[in-house]
Amino acid sequence: MRALLLLCFLSMVSQGYAQQARLNELPEVVYIPPASGKYVWERVAQIKGRILFNNTIACSDSVMYSFGGYDTLRVQREMNRLVGRRVIKDTLRYPGQGFKSNVFFIRDSLMYLGGGHDSGASRYAWNDFWQYNLHTHLWKRLNDLPFYYGRPPVVFIENDQIIVLIARLQGQDFHEAVPVFYEYEPETDRWTVISHELSSADIFTEQVNKPNVNTMYPVAFKIDQSIFVLFQRVCMRDWNNCSIPFYKFDLKSGEWTMLPPFPGRTKTWSFALSDGRYGYIGGGNTGRSALDRKDVFRYDQQIGKWEQITSMPRGVRYAKGWRFRGESYVGFGINDKFNTVVVWKMKQKK
Repeated sequence: MRALLLLCFLSMVSQGYAQQARLNELPEVVYIPPASGKYVWERVAQIKGRILFNNTIACSDSVMYSFGGYDTLRVQREMNRLVGRRVIKDTLRYPGQGFKSNVFFIRDSLMYLGGGHDSGASRYAWNDFWQYNLHTHLWKRLNDLPFYYGRPPVVFIENDQIIVLIARLQGQDFHEAVPVFYEYEPETDRWTVISHELSSADIFTEQVNKPNVNTMYPVAFKIDQSIFVLFQRVCMRDWNNCSIPFYKFDLKSGEWTMLPPFPGRTKTWSFALSDGRYGYIGGGNTGRSALDRKDVFRYDQQIGKWEQITSMPRGVRYAKGWRFRGESYVGFGINDKFNTVVVWKMKQKK
């Protein structure tokens, strides 16, 4: 009798473990309603009479630079610096071709700048690549970039490792765009592909508005050794059945993992950043309305949950998100108050 009871108990325990394993394998989207009291947005700087979008941000330990972009009427080949609460024009002059959505980063005392578009109508970016010494103020031409792209690149620098996400153009007449991660080695001026192949068909399983040169627009944030990528899109048809794919890229293995889709409305031209603990995606435009979005979502990668946080004071598209001196910033782009450039600091309450 005792043996029979023990057998029944072990059977119940084993069934419980099996059921739990099956549940863990099912992807679940967890969405928490807005927590408006957790964050505040502090306006750091504002420029009146100008617009800067499709510019690029790079930071050193002591200074934040913004390069290039448009103001809807004129192109901007200038370098700007954020100094306190002012955005000021620098005397630095870039000798390269492109001035919109460049590959741009700083490592130690060396600035790297290249690629970029030369107009709003260009199909793909240039591939010239340059190094600028912040001490000697001299430019040096490096090897050309080994890729062409249509949408803004995403750059990550941490522990002297330089990783760049490119929506690389390929195929006949460059009509196909695929996400590719490169690692750059400044000592040898060498670019190496570190990601496994992920095709457009893998990302967008529906037949609605599959990505091409114009629609493949990834934004991403990095937490530890994982980079989380949102493949933005605009769906003009079948709105209710058009999800926004969300993936994780493992820097150690080079592998992609599909995660539950982003819970916000379908969008493009949004920003992304990480404070090391959470990832944030916000702003943008849905494509069905002229209104820029204010909503911001926070992703907790430890538990796989999205939470909507305090909305921005103004809706914005084409904004950039970045970290500088341990704090989170969002700015530039086109915001609800036309003909202004605004930089915000996102602060979490204790």
